[in-house]
Amino acid sequence: LDPGAGTMFVAGYRDHTARLWDTWTGQCLCVYRGHDRWVTSVCNTGGGSYFLSASADSTIRLWDTDSATTKRITRSPLGSVKIHETKSFSAHTGLVEWDCVESGTIVDRLKEEKVCKRTFTGHAGTVFSIAIVDIGATFVSGSADKTARLWSIYSGACFRIFVGHGSWVSTVCCLDNQTILTGSHDRTAKVWEMNTGGCLRTYSGHKEPINAVASCNNQKGSFLTGSYDKTAKLWAITSVEFPPSTMDHLMDASGMPHMNLMV
Repeated sequence: LDPGAGTMFVAGYRDHTARLWDTWTGQCLCVYRGHDRWVTSVCNTGGGSYFLSASADSTIRLWDTDSATTKRITRSPLGSVKIHETKSFSAHTGLVEWDCVESGTIVDRLKEEKVCKRTFTGHAGTVFSIAIVDIGATFVSGSADKTARLWSIYSGACFRIFVGHGSWVSTVCCLDNQTILTGSHDRTAKVWEMNTGGCLRTYSGHKEPINAVASCNNQKGSFLTGSYDKTAKLWAITSVEFPPSTMDHLMDASGMPHMNLMV
């Protein structure tokens, strides 16, 4: 969440929360509440201070790390505890403004995000995986409903639904500005064309569910899969030619202005 310095990261938890952490001090900077079930995946949008969280409650939520409320807990010499609301908290600067200053020892600081910026609904099962497609603009998700979906971060609209897996879509990633990759509990990986939602190719070979996929940025035309069968496999992607206007069509159909998609 702070690419220049690598000073913060977000993690998801089974207590239905996501938490923002300081890399160097180990301090929890903020707790984000809103999901009804455990948080399965988080990712940085790449656009400023925002991040996404996916959950077993079938939703994905957008959060802003740059604005949160905080509380200060102080303990008096007699053992009584007081909780004081704060004016503001900036996760980027670490600066805190207190409504008042009380004597006593600070024993903890609790931070909670005011509100979720946007909720993405449409999946009919646990959302296992999310990955950015276009920095700050679009992302893809994979779910227990056997589908993957392409979303607009700006509007919350679902651009495309990818249907074809026989079981949970447990992991997703973006290969380039025209294709995405999914891994499934049906033991296959699939490459999809974003404009049409069509499956370009299915890769079979694992003996157990696939739980991880990744593009090989330093080796174009290939990707990796990881599986419960205790193996990882390196695959070659068959070259597919796309018309220059493919992504123009996708953005025009969604009612969004054309964006130069970056990976």
